[in-house]
Amino acid sequence: MEKKLLDLEKYIINLNIKKLLFFFYFIIIVKIGFWYHPALWKLLQISINPFDESIIDNKHAHYLYYNFFGGYVANLLKINTKLSFFLFHLFFSFLFNFLYFYLIFKELNRKYAVYSLIIFLILPVSTTVFFWVGYDSITLSLMILSVLFRKELFIVLVLGILLGLQHFELGFLSSLSLLVLNIYNKFFSKESFLDLKYSIFIFLGILIGKIFLEYYFISIGLDINSGRIWYTLDVIKHFIYNNYFNLHNIIWFSLSLGWLIVLKYLFYSQKNILFLIILFSQLGVLFIVDDQTRVFACLSFLIIVSQILINKDFLKQIKKQEISLILLIWLIIPYGWAWQGILRTSMFTYDLAYLLNYFFDLFNDESIKSSIIWPFKTLR
Repeated sequence: MEKKLLDLEKYIINLNIKKLLFFFYFIIIVKIGFWYHPALWKLLQISINPFDESIIDNKHAHYLYYNFFGGYVANLLKINTKLSFFLFHLFFSFLFNFLYFYLIFKELNRKYAVYSLIIFLILPVSTTVFFWVGYDSITLSLMILSVLFRKELFIVLVLGILLGLQHFELGFLSSLSLLVLNIYNKFFSKESFLDLKYSIFIFLGILIGKIFLEYYFISIGLDINSGRIWYTLDVIKHFIYNNYFNLHNIIWFSLSLGWLIVLKYLFYSQKNILFLIILFSQLGVLFIVDDQTRVFACLSFLIIVSQILINKDFLKQIKKQEISLILLIWLIIPYGWAWQGILRTSMFTYDLAYLLNYFFDLFNDESIKSSIIWPFKTLR
């Protein structure tokens, strides 16, 4: 068994970039599939006409106005159909992953770049942009771009502003987590791929973006509530009860098998204790959201990049057998993604159902609820 694991590791390491990319996306298509964010079409309505009365009158949809940047760019590009709007966001899903590939092969030698890629694949952040194609695709693309240009502080500031325009809450909390971590790292001489200057500029940029957005809404006379804050407070009881009854699902599927990597890091001699404290503290946010896996994926991304994914010394501690074994386990077990605390199935079967239904009209029989090609419902 050990020899087979070693052979698998050697085989993967020796794959050329094209084959690595092929296997990466083949796995995503078959294991995860593609689906659109349930609120994507409302976001399209806002992009076309922010004064659409059907959206204005729906106070629970006001939070979508704060995912402003993607819709604004789509409007500038005259993207106004469901298909084109979906493909626009899907482009950013691929962009996010491609930029991550570029980053790791630029910063790490081949062996540890592949190790980082495998860990990235296992973490939900790599696949959530395909499981729910939507505004996270743009949010994470802006994050990874800021990491690539981390030494160009003006560019980091600009990308921070765009993050503030795209998703202030996730951008604010993720950059604040990194800022606190790097203040600690600075004073206690701890290693960090993303340094304190980067943390300060991305954080400031996000705050500036939020101020710009609020000013813009006032200037055009758009009367909306505070978005996610209002929404959260309005349905807080649902969040508390639902997440209480689904506690184990929420915690495990926030990182899924990625928790084994965190466990490995826990026994790493040069581990950063504050990183672990912040990572576990971020779990608290999951008790006031419905889409737990995607929120934690985005929220923890910057600190995980900084302390695990591009940490050369930590990657060296991972044995060849370990990296092969965790990949095999992840490939074998069902994909894990929690929404409303419930494990959601792979979207591949729904993608296939769409194709079959187009040619043979086998699904969407209203007399058989389980035949409907729609995997989600809101507020259980």
